[in-house]
Amino acid sequence: MKSNINKVVTKPLKQQDEVLWTWQGALQSSSMVIKARMSDGILNGDTIGAWIHHPTETNHLDSMKWFPATSLEKYGIATIYVTGLTPKMQYVYVVSSDEKKHPYEWKSNLRGRFRTPALEGTPMSFSFAFASCADNHSNSVIFDVIREHAPLIFIHTGDLHYGNIEDPDPKTFHNMYDQVMSNSRQSEFFRNLPIAYMWDDHDFGPNNADSTSIGRAASIEAYLAGVPHYPLAAYHGQLDPKWLPSIYFTFKLGNVKFILTDTSSSKVVGETILGASQLEWLLDELVTGARDSSLIVWINTVPWITPGDKWGAFEEEQRKISQCIQKNNIQSKLIMLCGDAHMLAVDDGSHSMGGFPVFQAASLDAKPTSKGGPYSHGIYPGRGQYGWIDIVDNGSIACAVFKGRRVDSNGQETELVRFDTCDSSNSSPPRLYVPSPPWIQALWKSGKKWISESLPFGDEVMVYFDGFSISFIMACEQFWYVPVVLFCFAISLIGNKRKAKEE
Repeated sequence: MKSNINKVVTKPLKQQDEVLWTWQGALQSSSMVIKARMSDGILNGDTIGAWIHHPTETNHLDSMKWFPATSLEKYGIATIYVTGLTPKMQYVYVVSSDEKKHPYEWKSNLRGRFRTPALEGTPMSFSFAFASCADNHSNSVIFDVIREHAPLIFIHTGDLHYGNIEDPDPKTFHNMYDQVMSNSRQSEFFRNLPIAYMWDDHDFGPNNADSTSIGRAASIEAYLAGVPHYPLAAYHGQLDPKWLPSIYFTFKLGNVKFILTDTSSSKVVGETILGASQLEWLLDELVTGARDSSLIVWINTVPWITPGDKWGAFEEEQRKISQCIQKNNIQSKLIMLCGDAHMLAVDDGSHSMGGFPVFQAASLDAKPTSKGGPYSHGIYPGRGQYGWIDIVDNGSIACAVFKGRRVDSNGQETELVRFDTCDSSNSSPPRLYVPSPPWIQALWKSGKKWISESLPFGDEVMVYFDGFSISFIMACEQFWYVPVVLFCFAISLIGNKRKAKEE
């Protein structure tokens, strides 16, 4: 079967450099991982590696340390494990194809930066950013803005690209990594910010992909080879070559525990979204995390508050998790980060099964969408959006301050919503969002699509209107918005009639 990627005109990487792109991840107090895409002409992995340097020290070559690559995959991906680092230290790295080629010039198009956290289990205050969803070939200024803020890590909650791949060949998935990195702002972003990345449907397979995806094994193989990831919980001992496990994992920064779940590769429609093994692992990690950590951050790529859809379509599984959380009083130490829906949103736990706060942050650069609800502090659909979280851990209690931000085309930021898990006076006022009945949502989506695709600046118009007009209740609260709903009803009729004529 041909991949949907063939519908996209890809931008080839320029092969004049030996190192085409790098990204980094699996950050810990004394280690991290670099993945480097080497030129097609580099066939020998024995001489590849990375020079690591403290920028605060002298630039003399004696202060640099060489870390050789442990492997070079057949798709040109070199893996470099960096160990023996000092906690709470700034570092610079450069990947080279030959140890003897010392990096006399630390060029900006080759240099990457990172800083190590405190020793795992040690209370530490820090900041990180998270978001999901960027169109193919996105080169949005938002990547520069987040990078310049220098969060400790960036958590990517899915849809790194919209390849929608249906192909059993891992090369097709590697091609999409190349495509992402062919955009200069994204390449610099991933080279300079350690990541923790969990896919969603469009970058795992086709839209709404699940365990039956024809490219399931290829997608997992490409992730294992190409992504700088933390140790994966299911990848130990003897594996069944006919069925690769899902890619869920956990890690600690300071005394905060991060849990990332894979809601695609083990999903069976009508039965399970996580699969039995991952579900059992998650329940255990939640319980141990509540006992051993100041705070748990659960990264769940799809919306949690979605009756009948996404997690709501697996209500029994969702209820089992929620009962575990409430039985062990975990909700007071747990926050959830979600992607998929192209909007900012906050719920304080009032409408979240399990009673814990939920933060949505998207899209980096994809058309606005609204999904799920209710949300206690409103929704803000749009492009150029991300979440910023400040962790304040004084050793006895850890607080999370979520800030939902939007970046315009000039790089100017606006904070749209804020929520402090410890101080309500530092939070935005409640702004209850209640989704409209399905028939109103269907009308709105139909009209929105026609406007976005047919009218000049239609997408930008939808960013402005989407947040309230999808909800008839909110529209009525702001009475002068009511005509917008009626207008979209009329537009949807026009769009549907025009579509019918075309067909």
